[in-house]
Amino acid sequence: MRYHKGIWGGLLVLFLLAGCSSATDPAANNSNNGSNGGNSGDGPFIITDRTGKRWDVTHAVKRYNFEADKFQFGLGPNAIPPIEEPRFFSPEDPGWPGPEQTFIVIGANINGHTRAYPTTILKSFEVVDDQFGEDYLAVTY
Repeated sequence: MRYHKGIWGGLLVLFLLAGCSSATDPAANNSNNGSNGGNSGDGPFIITDRTGKRWDVTHAVKRYNFEADKFQFGLGPNAIPPIEEPRFFSPEDPGWPGPEQTFIVIGANINGHTRAYPTTILKSFEVVDDQFGEDYLAVTY
């Protein structure tokens, strides 16, 4: 059994060393649409997201050895608007779901006020900014 562990340990060290020693040419792989995309030089390291916003990632590159041209970013800031003034139904309102209908919700009970935020709506908005009297609540999904 010791022999088995030795082989696996040796292979693991070999793979780690191979991964650490492999290098890419930053000039050939500079696809971040920003300046200084590779990690060569002293910086600053700037990337540009698909909305045109520029981000300084110098700290991540220098401190944590991130590769600037490998950063992935989503839609950009404010791409998905929050629900800022949610409207709610009461049982007596038209459109209130019947007892046979089921929903997955995120619920909140604050200061005696109970509200349910359906996940079917949160999938499209992801954030609800709500207010319970003087207290504020951010619901995220």
